[in-house]
Amino acid sequence: MSVAEPTLRGEYTVRFEYEVLDADLNVYDTVRPTVEGGPNITANTDQTVIRTLAGIDLIAAEIARVANPLGDRIRPVQVMADGSRWPLGVYLFGEAQTEHYSTNVFFSHLALMDQAWILDQPLDRSVSVNVGGDCLGLFTTLAQEVGINNLRLDPVNTPAGAPGAWAAGDNRYGAMKDLATLMGCVAPFFDNDGFLRLIKAPAADTSPDFIYAPGSVIAGTILDVDDSYQAPNRYLVIGTGTVQVVGEYDLPDEAPHSAQRRGFVVTQTVDAPGVQTAWAAAEAARAYGITDSRSYIRTSFQTPLNPAHDLFNVIDFDGAIWLEVEQHMTLAYDGDHSHTLARLW
Repeated sequence: MSVAEPTLRGEYTVRFEYEVLDADLNVYDTVRPTVEGGPNITANTDQTVIRTLAGIDLIAAEIARVANPLGDRIRPVQVMADGSRWPLGVYLFGEAQTEHYSTNVFFSHLALMDQAWILDQPLDRSVSVNVGGDCLGLFTTLAQEVGINNLRLDPVNTPAGAPGAWAAGDNRYGAMKDLATLMGCVAPFFDNDGFLRLIKAPAADTSPDFIYAPGSVIAGTILDVDDSYQAPNRYLVIGTGTVQVVGEYDLPDEAPHSAQRRGFVVTQTVDAPGVQTAWAAAEAARAYGITDSRSYIRTSFQTPLNPAHDLFNVIDFDGAIWLEVEQHMTLAYDGDHSHTLARLW
């Protein structure tokens, strides 16, 4: 189902605000960057810390508005002429340079990263699920233990078919991603509002969030790329519990890199704790297959800045269904918005 979008036809005005939020995502102030070309947002779903916000300079008086720079957040918001507000993600403060002048102090080239950085840390204790255990409950606990309490989780819980365990020192986000895969979901991510999301991996017949055609994107920006000759066409998920079970997902025959089209199988094998039923293994295999970044076909193009886009959007482009895997946005009234899509089969 298509998502709501702002009006992006004809002449329109746009401005940007930068909200300051506490750890519970409560807005308590705003800051005004000192920029010429506009800050930029980069999103790459292959990364753990998917989004970054760069190119922000703040004078000392502005940074003083942030009560706790090591714990509070910044949320850029695109404001349209009709007053509608479109958040563009929530970011933690990262590396900064300080420039000293006779009249002012600038915190320049601020690098901000999304809240996944909090999860990209070692576990401080061992965690596990027993047979029949609550995967979604453990996922929620792993988030809340480090202060991530704003969650939007699809009802996709899959009970563990066999024991699964992650040791102290293992990556917290890695454990959560394993649980997401077990439940047939894409990698966990933080959405435009700053909430931690867990959604089912989309199928090729999923209704698109956005529809584009060559005539509705910026002329001369469409680029098709085929750089994935080694892309798998079969995904095997092997349950690592007391009873081994294998789930299999083959790309459909119409995919150009399917086994039918290529004449041979290229297999990606994934170990997954907590999988014992064939259904759960097949769901996990399908999730891997859909979200594998090594899609045989990718396309990219630019559009006017569209703040309705989030992560893992399903796009109908030129009559085919794609998954949006990368974005780049320049936050200016004439800013560019580039999209990279991987084909869904």
